[in-house]
Amino acid sequence: MKFIATTGYSLEGVLNRELKSLGMNVLDVSTSRVMFEGDHEDGCRASLMLRSAGRILLQVASFEAMNFDELFDGTYSVQWERIIEEGVSATVVARSVNSSLFSQKTIQSIVQKAVFKRICDKRRIRYVNGEPKYHIDVLIHKNIVSISIDLVGAPLHKRGYRVLNPEAALRETLAASLVLLSGWKFDRPLHDPFCGSGTILIEAALLARNIGPGMNRKFFYQDIPWWPNASCKTAKERCKDEEYRGELPPITGGDIDERALLMAVTHIKKAKVAGDVQVRTEKAKNMQLVGDRGHIITNPPYGERMANKDMLHTMYSEFAQACRRYPGYSCHIITSYEQTQPIFGRKADKKRKLYNSNLETIYYQFFGSLPRQQEK
Repeated sequence: MKFIATTGYSLEGVLNRELKSLGMNVLDVSTSRVMFEGDHEDGCRASLMLRSAGRILLQVASFEAMNFDELFDGTYSVQWERIIEEGVSATVVARSVNSSLFSQKTIQSIVQKAVFKRICDKRRIRYVNGEPKYHIDVLIHKNIVSISIDLVGAPLHKRGYRVLNPEAALRETLAASLVLLSGWKFDRPLHDPFCGSGTILIEAALLARNIGPGMNRKFFYQDIPWWPNASCKTAKERCKDEEYRGELPPITGGDIDERALLMAVTHIKKAKVAGDVQVRTEKAKNMQLVGDRGHIITNPPYGERMANKDMLHTMYSEFAQACRRYPGYSCHIITSYEQTQPIFGRKADKKRKLYNSNLETIYYQFFGSLPRQQEK
C-alpha cells in the first residue's frame, strides 16, 4: 500500500525525518507531500504519531494523462465498487501543476463522472445515491495523475485538546514543526515568552513524552468497512507502549494576556500534560529562565496584529535584550517582522520561510553560545 502524508510549505524535510524515525519506508519527497509504503497498521501509526502532517492519503492509482479521455479511462480502471460501499457517494478535490490538464473544475468533474460510471456499471444501477462519505484527492503533476482517498477525516492539526480558539494561535502542526526544527533534545529547559494559549508548549511536551498527537481523536478509516479494525488497535497499543514516562526538563511559558493564559491552562489539562508544562503571567522582557543553556521557541506578535510600529519595535527590542541575559539559550522566533535580525544585532544562524495560515513568515534561529570549555 502506498500512502501520502501532506504538510505545509517548506516542511517536507521535517515530515520525511518523522516518517523515517517511525521506521516507515519513504518512497518520494515532493512539494508539501511525502510518499511512503506500508500496511494498514503503518497507516494507522502514521496518523497517530505524525506531528507535522496535515493529512494521510491512500493512493489508489497513478497514471499518465495528456487529455481528458486518458484521465477518464485511468480513473475508471480503479475498482471503485470495492472502495465505496453502497448507499454513499464521494466528493473530489483536484490540483494540477505543470500539466496539460489544468482546469481544476473540469478535472474534478471528469474524475467524479468516471468513479460513478464505474460503480454503476459494476453494480448494474443507474445512479450513485447517498451522502458524500469519501473524499478523493487528485494531483496532476507534469501529466502524472495521482488519485488518493483521504484516510483521516478532520485534518491532523485537530488534535482534540484545543477546545478554545484564540486569535492568531498557531496551527498545532506548525507549532510541532517549530519544535522539531529547533533541535531541542529534551535534555534542556524550553520556554515560550509569548505562549498565548499554549500550543508550542503542549506540542513540545507531547513530543518529549513521545505521545502521539492523534491518540485522543477519531479517524475516518475507522468507519471504512474494508479497513481492518485490528490494525487500529495494534497500532494504538504500540504507540502507547513507546511513550516516555521519565522526568522532563522544565517546559514553561509566560504571557501578559491573562485570558490567553486561562485558555493555555485549559488546553494543557485537555492534552494531559499538566504535570509537564507550567505557565505564568510575565512580560517577555522580564522572563526568568532556568540554567545556563536551553531553548526559547516563540510566536510573538507581528505587524499584522500590532498597528503601532513604535510599540512593535519597543517590544522586540526589550525581548532581544532579555535574550542577551541568557547567551547560552538558543532563540527560535517565527515572525513576519522584518527588523528582527537588526534588533537582535546579528544574522540568524538559520532562516526558513514558513506560512502561518496564509501569512508569509520567517523562522529565525539564533543559536546560543557554548560554554568556554566547549568552544576550544
